[in-house]
Amino acid sequence: MCSFPPADLMKPPFNSACIFLLVLFLPLCSRAQEGTWMLSVSGGLFAPSLTVVNETLDKTIRDWNEIQLVPIGAIDHFSATPTYEFRGSYRFDRDMSVMFSGSYFKQSVTGSYHDSAVYLNLHRSVQSTNLMMGLSYYLPPLIFDMEVSILVDVGLMFARADAVSYNTREEKVGSTTVTVVYYDSEAIYRKTKLIADAGVLWTWGAFQPFFLKAEVLYRVANLGKMDGEIRRLQGTIQEQTVTDFNFSGFSATVGIGISF
Repeated sequence: MCSFPPADLMKPPFNSACIFLLVLFLPLCSRAQEGTWMLSVSGGLFAPSLTVVNETLDKTIRDWNEIQLVPIGAIDHFSATPTYEFRGSYRFDRDMSVMFSGSYFKQSVTGSYHDSAVYLNLHRSVQSTNLMMGLSYYLPPLIFDMEVSILVDVGLMFARADAVSYNTREEKVGSTTVTVVYYDSEAIYRKTKLIADAGVLWTWGAFQPFFLKAEVLYRVANLGKMDGEIRRLQGTIQEQTVTDFNFSGFSATVGIGISF
């Protein structure tokens, strides 16, 4: 009688591929998340609701065409623009994290006209720096160390808008042609306001301690009118914009981070 068990009883219950997957993914899915710090940087697009500002740009072009008789063409509109963000969080239990973040965007548009007698340049820009704090709630975990969380932030927006207009014309003075500055204006407007945003954050931590992230947010940031200083040929004055600035809108970013 053979003292060895049958050959089929000696086969392992899992083949080598199954063992490899278990070794690779089970430690990832079982990592304790409490007490974890996460830092990340990301970039993407932000689309502020600057419809009223764009309408003011169109009116400015019409005024130069019809009143100043300078045939300048249409100026570009403010639209979706690159944005950059850093975010940090501390996960104090499996479900919740406290978060802090900072983000920045800037966009410029320019219109110009130039012929032998007239030169006109119009430059407009908007920008903001945002410092936020908030909370994040994690949904039930996904497979392979993927997680989705819902986040809410509140904080301060430091906004700025610039407007530069410069117009010169060539005129005859006797037998000499001279350049006359007809319009030279530089305005800087600023405003700081409390804002809020909410959105969804997706992370994939399969390459610990590094992780990939994607984030979609909607920001509520209707600033209204902004105060500023305008320098003109006649001197410098303090003035408020006639246009309302609304920096509310969606942002979508992707990035990379590290946890420890």
